[in-house]
Amino acid sequence: MAFIVFAQRIGLTLDEVAAELAKLPAAERGQWQRLWADVAALSAADPAGQGQALAARGDWAKAADCYARALKRGPADEGNFWFEYAALLLLSGDRPGYVKACAHLVDRCGKDKGPRSYHVARACTLAPHAVADMSLPGRLAGKELQGSREFWSLTEQGALAYRAGRFQEAVPLFEQSLRADPKPGAHYDYQAAPAALLERAQMIRDACARHQVPLKAAAEQFPLGHPAVECVVVGCRSAAQLDESIAMFELDIPPDLWRDLKAEGLLPAQTPTPSR
Repeated sequence: MAFIVFAQRIGLTLDEVAAELAKLPAAERGQWQRLWADVAALSAADPAGQGQALAARGDWAKAADCYARALKRGPADEGNFWFEYAALLLLSGDRPGYVKACAHLVDRCGKDKGPRSYHVARACTLAPHAVADMSLPGRLAGKELQGSREFWSLTEQGALAYRAGRFQEAVPLFEQSLRADPKPGAHYDYQAAPAALLERAQMIRDACARHQVPLKAAAEQFPLGHPAVECVVVGCRSAAQLDESIAMFELDIPPDLWRDLKAEGLLPAQTPTPSR
């Protein structure tokens, strides 16, 4: 299993490693190929793990195929798995598959061992027209999200309002989410944030401060580094807030910030980041 992790870390698929092993001298090749055959068998037994590794490399279509193979092995109503699967289908260009995944989530929501409504909402707000009635995910997740002022909840509440066409309602929610600051006692995924996660968020904040970059500027510009992101929607309720948001977008963020975040393990090494 350590070999699988090593291959993923250096960015190779199992097939690519097998091809490299075939180039070894005959005296070494047989032993390594037998070992790698065992490794490949272990990987095949965990298609979800293989899919996560492919997703980390940005190989969306192959990752989605692995998730589909995992589903064939047995029913899975774990919400986060289906959210990741829906996202992979969307990123790979399989819009019908994405809509079908959202329909499954909506259908299973509220049933025995069904997905959490939060995961249903997250999947359905990834793209417009995921379901015929875009107010439905909001109604399903309303009870879970109601009253929470944490950044993750505010973000999803804003996304739900935006997808339902309630733009004036979405604006302040997105704004509050961007301004939320991780601190002791913060919540994540409807429970107290794990200490390691909270520490990571604070380290990102501190790294931004070392480069004299507002956390909000990094948050607004970071998504634009990904090729799948065409725009970032930021809510503004006044001319002053609009001016501030424009300033955050126009602020020159030194490339060293992104490099430091990767060097400190706060971003995966292969994460695309803004070029300017």
